[in-house]
Amino acid sequence: MLALLLSLAAAPSAVAPSAPPPVAVVPAIDLDSLKSGPYRPDALAFAQATMPEKPFNDMLSAMIDRGFREGLGEGAATLEEASPGILQELQASIHAATASMRAGAYRDTMERYARLYSQALTPVETAELTQFYRTPTGQKLIAAKYASTVTGSVALDRDTTAQDVTQLNRAAVNSALGKMEGDDMVELMKFGTLPSFRKLKALTATVNKLEVLMANEEHPEAEQAVADAVSAVMKRRGLAD
Repeated sequence: MLALLLSLAAAPSAVAPSAPPPVAVVPAIDLDSLKSGPYRPDALAFAQATMPEKPFNDMLSAMIDRGFREGLGEGAATLEEASPGILQELQASIHAATASMRAGAYRDTMERYARLYSQALTPVETAELTQFYRTPTGQKLIAAKYASTVTGSVALDRDTTAQDVTQLNRAAVNSALGKMEGDDMVELMKFGTLPSFRKLKALTATVNKLEVLMANEEHPEAEQAVADAVSAVMKRRGLAD
């Protein structure tokens, strides 16, 4: 999800530097090492600044609704005709059954990013980056990121690919730039000159790989909770086999 934030803020400086900036170097990071272990509070604060809990949960809820609609397909109309109001009841039951798991997904995601930033960024760098993403300009980038993910066309019946992530990022970039005003562009240009931004941008490939990894992980407990919720509604409606 952060990859688009990195690409969005790559605007050139209004004043050309006399010499090219030094190339930012980040350590090689084992993605499996991000699943557990310690992390710094400042790194967690940065992760939360770029991924607020409400839009994250709204995104998951929207994806659940989309999966529900696509799963039923043309059978939705037949089911609703057989038992009026059942579609709304099914959606509500699924959301209730997965609420705690969505909260757990947010915590897990934040902790993984916190471990990533703890390894790749210094406390001074995370503080500087957090400060930017909490500005009105930074908030516009974050809003575009989540809007693009919710409305994106990534298929839900197959694994997410690196190309999918790239396409979502491009859509979000186009959306966000269309909402930027003059002051926003100035802030983006300033941000693009910061060493901390160059360091963050150097993490783009790692961030993309992490996003693909997390998107494709299996969640059998969540799948079972959904199946149980659907089964319960069908039984109440007298439609179970």
